[in-house]
Amino acid sequence: MNYGYMVIVLGSLILVIGSWAYIQLFSFKPKKQERLKTNIKTSNYIKKNQSISILTWNIGYGGLGNEADFFMDGGKNIFPKSKNMVYKHLNNIGKFIKSYPSDIYLFQEVALESKITFYINNLEKLKSVLKAYNYVYSPSLYIKSIPILGRLISGNTIFSTYVPSSSTRIALPLERKGLTGILNQKYNFVVQRFPIESSSKEWVIVNIHLAAFDKNGNTRNEQLKEIKEFTVNEYKKGNYVIIGGDWNHRLIGTSFNHDTPKKHLFWVKDMPREFKPEGWKWGVDKYNPTVRTLEKPYIKDKNYTCVIDGFLVSPNIEIVEINGFNLEFKDTDHHPVSIRIRPKAEENNLNISA
Repeated sequence: MNYGYMVIVLGSLILVIGSWAYIQLFSFKPKKQERLKTNIKTSNYIKKNQSISILTWNIGYGGLGNEADFFMDGGKNIFPKSKNMVYKHLNNIGKFIKSYPSDIYLFQEVALESKITFYINNLEKLKSVLKAYNYVYSPSLYIKSIPILGRLISGNTIFSTYVPSSSTRIALPLERKGLTGILNQKYNFVVQRFPIESSSKEWVIVNIHLAAFDKNGNTRNEQLKEIKEFTVNEYKKGNYVIIGGDWNHRLIGTSFNHDTPKKHLFWVKDMPREFKPEGWKWGVDKYNPTVRTLEKPYIKDKNYTCVIDGFLVSPNIEIVEINGFNLEFKDTDHHPVSIRIRPKAEENNLNISA
């Protein structure tokens, strides 16, 4: 073997092992369940029987617009094309949010100052747009510095115009292989409880972002099992439960045009039928895709697209309206989805078995 080649291979191996060891030793180690600090700016509470609107959106840290490809999906790039491009995407995301106001927002892949965003803080941008909203943030990646990727902090956040009684982070099973395993990504879901005026019940809002790169889907299956157990128990208490976010499963069958090779669809898994509890309902828009593949920059009818973002609601909730927004993946590799919901009439809520 060529000596120079051996040096490169050995150096790369040392770099990988060293990075892995550093992350295991120094990355943050959250508890299985812990309370989060909620930044309160309002004094609004949900009234009995009122409807509420929720929007979910994976903003791709402002770096995965239609010009982007990504190496983990079969592309070539790790970082966005430029700092100005990140600013542009975040500004456009902010304009959309202002144009379609909601009571509650569930955001995923919200980065703080990280090399992958040219150290632009996504959360600060969202806060500047939603100035009058309460918010909570839960990191899933928190790495101070590693070779190549540098500082990497990213997670999920909930903004709400209503005051929650609590915000809780609940850890989910982790991927053990691949880059997400090396990075020790701490998958979790964020739960906010909203009291209802003149009622002993609560709205329980859950923001999720599941694993994507477990090729056999085993980690995702483990995550779904824990989410189902939690949410069914909350429903049995009589609460109104809605789970929204990036499920990283096809939630419904679609047939949008594409020419993406099968090798780049390794992550695509259908939502197991047995996951949805009896009587629960999916809130999805079957006419608009919510995610695209990143093996190449976006070209309509060329990249594979499907629906993996949306909501699951408990049987005591009525879906009033559901809307997906087709933005042609201009500023992130996901599309936003909004829902309006309200409690069902009291007489329909007597049977809460699941």
